[in-house]
Amino acid sequence: MLPNSPNENVPKPGKYANLGIPLLIEDLKKLGGSTFTAKIFGGAAMFKGSSMDVGKKNTLAVKEQLKKSNIRIVAEDTGGNRARSIEFNLDTGEVMVKKVGGGEKVEIFKY
Repeated sequence: MLPNSPNENVPKPGKYANLGIPLLIEDLKKLGGSTFTAKIFGGAAMFKGSSMDVGKKNTLAVKEQLKKSNIRIVAEDTGGNRARSIEFNLDTGEVMVKKVGGGEKVEIFKY
């Protein structure tokens, strides 16, 4: 939801890219994972005229954390101004992205 936490002692660290991504990687390693790639989606500028552009900051923060962990991004659909919902198929690795606002659009990312 946000790029960076105000400090490391927040009640919900998963809300922040700088804390959530390392926690996710740690949990995946506990489950036996060792080599990872990433697919990232979202980061839209949802509020017209807002100078904050949280979506862009989130995208940059996620990319920074993945780079620190040597995790390659194999698929990406970020930015713009349309909300997305995604469905991730655990069996095939395919991600279906549905974009709303300004006409439905569906894309399938196969990687």
